[in-house]
Amino acid sequence: MAAAVDDGAGGLLQLVLDQERCDGNTFVRRLAAHHQRLGLGTMACRPEKISRWKKGRSRPDRRATIAMADMLGVPLDQAHALGWPHWLRLALRDDRALLASPWTPSGTVQALELVGGSADMERREFVITGGTLAALLASWAAASPATAVLSSNRRPLINDHTPASSRTASPPSDTWTIRLAPARHTRSPAPNAG
Repeated sequence: MAAAVDDGAGGLLQLVLDQERCDGNTFVRRLAAHHQRLGLGTMACRPEKISRWKKGRSRPDRRATIAMADMLGVPLDQAHALGWPHWLRLALRDDRALLASPWTPSGTVQALELVGGSADMERREFVITGGTLAALLASWAAASPATAVLSSNRRPLINDHTPASSRTASPPSDTWTIRLAPARHTRSPAPNAG
């Protein structure tokens, strides 16, 4: 038996299963059926297959990767470029909205509206996307200021969520993200270094 390697597949695969609203057995049956529809032949759909992928004991083979990427709507070239299990992030709808939006003021507002949702914020959702949001906010902090206009008649999301998020944050990364958002929102341009 191969030694287990913690490659992060367990967490990412579980997020995909949660998003698809199914357990591992259902997912592997769907994958086997999709595998067959694509003309890739039959695929064993034993329950331990997902368990081994999650634990890092094995990885999907080439044909299973083709079928899974197609089933989850991830371009195959990107799945190959990122490798297992990292390409699974592209299958997550919330992260995809942030990663695929154009780097323009209107694209930024649209991405935040897509992932921001309603004012009722579930703490676990904030923690899951906190790392992605922190990286995005850090790149925004380094960017030149620009003027953006809301693409809908809704009130600004950052102003709505920041106070609620501050009450539920657990240090250190959540707090850093919460502090960076209003700091960027109210930041004045830095003087030229010279």
